[in-house]
Amino acid sequence: MLTGKVFVICGFGHVGRGVAARAAGWGARAIVCCRSAETAVKATLAGYQVLPLEQAIAKADILCTATGAPDIVREEHLACARNDVILCNTGHSVTEINVDALEALATARVVRSPLITAYTLADGRTVNLIARGGLVNLAAGEGNPSEVMDVTFSNQALSVFQAQRNAARAAKGLHEVTDEQDEGIALRKLRAMGHARQEHQPVLEEIA
Repeated sequence: MLTGKVFVICGFGHVGRGVAARAAGWGARAIVCCRSAETAVKATLAGYQVLPLEQAIAKADILCTATGAPDIVREEHLACARNDVILCNTGHSVTEINVDALEALATARVVRSPLITAYTLADGRTVNLIARGGLVNLAAGEGNPSEVMDVTFSNQALSVFQAQRNAARAAKGLHEVTDEQDEGIALRKLRAMGHARQEHQPVLEEIA
């Protein structure tokens, strides 16, 4: 249960913003850690407290990294961690939490469940690591919901079809997905969710 817990999010990009919003929506006190002043301003204006990681981890019941960069939580941060803190990662880099540093600091390790390992530090504090620092939504969950992935996969499939059709005349290189394709997928998604729209989408209709 997140209600009443201090939930620290490292990073405030697309993923970090989503995690912060969910944590706050479930009743947690969300604190954001940022690397740049620009991101810190965005987090502050979104209503979150912004703190350096050393200060935030000392308050955290749960800490989630969401940056995509390695070595976000290091030995110096673990030294400040609150007892029984839960660490997890949902960024693209599985090395955001330095597990080697945690292993080196630990005097004992207990596997509490297939997904949770508790590390006892020399001073008696416990640090709980979920899924060995892997992507928690995949390694410790049931994966991404089909209601989200269908949009992504549809865009990928349609992009392949368009690339095949335009192969003879298209220049080599990176091509952006067209606004028409994005709009067409959005219209079909609305229809699938029961929000009927009458707009005609030639890209999708032609492929269908």
